[in-house]
Amino acid sequence: ARKPIEAIFVSSSSKKKDSCDPLIVILHGGPHSVSSSTFSKSLAFLSSVGFSLLIVNYRGSLGFGEEALQSLPGKVGSQ
Repeated sequence: ARKPIEAIFVSSSSKKKDSCDPLIVILHGGPHSVSSSTFSKSLAFLSSVGFSLLIVNYRGSLGFGEEALQSLPGKVGSQ
């Protein structure tokens, strides 16, 4: 069974009619890392100039615990 992916979506503040904002997917270097939900000046800037952001926290990241980390060997990209 597939498990959901945890992510934070930040919509830009400059919505235009009949168009979608460009999307930047923020990836962290993992698996011994984690995406944070704390304030980031650089991400706030990107949002303020019209980009939407998708901040992904992969299964297997530190935020999901040791069991998730240990599930990765031999299965990276297929979970």
